[in-house]
Amino acid sequence: FHQIGNSPLNINLWIDEIANEFCDVKPSFETVKVKVAMGRSLLVSGHSKQICRVTFSEICETEKSSHDYLALAQAFKVLVFTEVPCIKDMSSDSLRRFITFVDALYESRIFLAVSSVHSLKDIVDTSISFSRNRPHGSSNTEVKVVGTGGSSGRSTTMIGETEWSATGRKKVSLAALVGAEEADFAKARAASRLRE
Repeated sequence: FHQIGNSPLNINLWIDEIANEFCDVKPSFETVKVKVAMGRSLLVSGHSKQICRVTFSEICETEKSSHDYLALAQAFKVLVFTEVPCIKDMSSDSLRRFITFVDALYESRIFLAVSSVHSLKDIVDTSISFSRNRPHGSSNTEVKVVGTGGSSGRSTTMIGETEWSATGRKKVSLAALVGAEEADFAKARAASRLRE
């Protein structure tokens, strides 16, 4: 990880250091076409299949999938990932792509060099939770089904001591709650992998 100012010279020197250490080259970046699954391709700034430079907006704010990220991992041994914002400032779509990107590179054992104007601590701050709207505000609250009838049937789903009823509420369901907890876990995993 490298925290930088907005100076292009600063980031170029840092990329040169990475290239020397991991690729034994002085990179001269050009547009490289990377083949992706299903006949698609991805245009990135790269050097001789050794090192690639991508921005957060290129990777996470445009329609990309795990196929794109795995293709990058197969094409390059080092990826320089720049202009990375704090997790708490990412849209939910960008965050999901960010998590998938980090997971794909980590599992492919590709060296990921991250550059941002923010500190690593600020980037990976996971204090904002997808499941923050849970009753009592706790992600540790027990979810259970009790055999007594509630407002909607013979059994009732309880979160802590609160009856869960999503009737008439938009974007509220037990599936959404479970999905939110899984997203929180994935976000924490990505933060941990970036720290490594």
